[in-house]
Amino acid sequence: MKLLFTYNQQKVRKYLLSLKIQKNAHLLHELLADKKHQEEIYILDCLEHSREIDFSKISEQSIQQIMAAVSYLEEDSNFSIDLIDSKTLLEIIMIAEKSLDTDISCFYTSQLYLMEIFMRMYRLGIPVKDYYPNYLEQDNFEEYDCEDSFKSWGNDLLQDMKLHHEEVDSNDKDTLIKYSNLFHISMDELNSIIDNSWSPIGEIFSSIKIKDQSFFRSIQYQFNVRMLYQAEEEKLYLFYDDDTYFPAIKRIEMLLCIFEEMQLAKNIAS
Repeated sequence: MKLLFTYNQQKVRKYLLSLKIQKNAHLLHELLADKKHQEEIYILDCLEHSREIDFSKISEQSIQQIMAAVSYLEEDSNFSIDLIDSKTLLEIIMIAEKSLDTDISCFYTSQLYLMEIFMRMYRLGIPVKDYYPNYLEQDNFEEYDCEDSFKSWGNDLLQDMKLHHEEVDSNDKDTLIKYSNLFHISMDELNSIIDNSWSPIGEIFSSIKIKDQSFFRSIQYQFNVRMLYQAEEEKLYLFYDDDTYFPAIKRIEMLLCIFEEMQLAKNIAS
């Protein structure tokens, strides 16, 4: 018992969870008979056997439920119990272990995180079949090691949604003057940022048609990046100053938020 009570949250969680599963083992038959968590079972089966996922059969909520269960058992996890109620967590892990013979701790939250992104792409009408079986790969990743790949993926996403984008050219005086005026920053300070930057200081996205200005304030706060939308130009200006680190995977999330808002506005208008 000495090892159990060393500071290892994962071991303690697994131990307490196994006690709960043993205590509630009689509920398994009832869960299966009631066909509870069918979407979650489908996702786990696809992950376990590397089967292509039919995204029409699942929801973002079911992906998030599996992600929460995986995170709960993951090493060095910062799992928040607020992500899922304890009853649902127990049911999903019980079904996985006792019915599917699947060890959820073999998966990674990064897998489910990416799967949720593919789910959002699917809902936007972006073909995801070409990405199979990449979204099933049972591997972990650090976002900092994948910047170039995620940036390329984000650019593919822009192409799929037929949006034009360009990086700020530090030699284009007119663009720099525009940024200086938009973001109320002197040219001297802007040039200093350029001199100390290892990448473009901003991006410009065109053909963005969103009337609700509060949306941009919302995503600016959510992603902690400076931006300004010019409705008359239908352009969104992003500014990466000295204090900004904007991971490429977060850029993908931001683009999805923009596309989803544009689709919502289009649906309302029609």
